[in-house]
Amino acid sequence: MPQYKYSALSRDGKKVSGLIEGFNELDAAAKIKEMYTIVLQINEVKEKNKIASFLTADVGGNKLDGKAFMLMCRQFSVILKAGVPIRRTVELIADKMTDKPLRRILEQVAKDVDGGRSLAASGRQPGRIV
Repeated sequence: MPQYKYSALSRDGKKVSGLIEGFNELDAAAKIKEMYTIVLQINEVKEKNKIASFLTADVGGNKLDGKAFMLMCRQFSVILKAGVPIRRTVELIADKMTDKPLRRILEQVAKDVDGGRSLAASGRQPGRIV
């Protein structure tokens, strides 16, 4: 989920600033308005530079392990049939996942679903394979 840097006025008139996550700029502004009376400025925080992202990248590419993905689908089915909410199901599977790329995807999907986004919409985010 994108991060936004903001400045706002608190209820007592003091200028505050910080970072907040939102699906888009309007969502981030709405979250800020819940905490402060006036939003003065909001800007999306750009991703890290290419060198920093290269240094923190996983070696081996973006391919998912087919067996890990199949296991995740089976676990998802069993846990959902047991009546566990979707958000909690994704968190449970992510906690037990040994495949690091799939774990990161599931952790982000859990955050998105917790933030109100549908499971399908969260899985279709750019850069995600699921």
